[in-house]
Amino acid sequence: MRAWLLTIMRNAFLNNIRKRNLETAGQEYSVSSEPRVEAPQEWKLRQNELAVVLDRMPAHYRDAVVLIGVLGESYGAAAEILHCDIGTIKSRVNRARGLLRASLP
Repeated sequence: MRAWLLTIMRNAFLNNIRKRNLETAGQEYSVSSEPRVEAPQEWKLRQNELAVVLDRMPAHYRDAVVLIGVLGESYGAAAEILHCDIGTIKSRVNRARGLLRASLP
């Protein structure tokens, strides 16, 4: 039993040494120390895609999803603004979100 445990401990020790040699530690080699800037053109492309999809969407769906999703209005306030029931607003927002999911990559 002792020889078996010593073999396991020796192999674990050697594996740790191999791992340490493969991995370089330190701040100078760290990826997090490199400056990182988000690519603004990707967000602009996404914004353009969203604008195209919203333009193609029926007006009653577009108005509901913009009021709820973009402007942050409550369902009750959106229902008052659009002069319809809360259930109608919830349905329109749900369908508009479905259209957005289907149209955007």
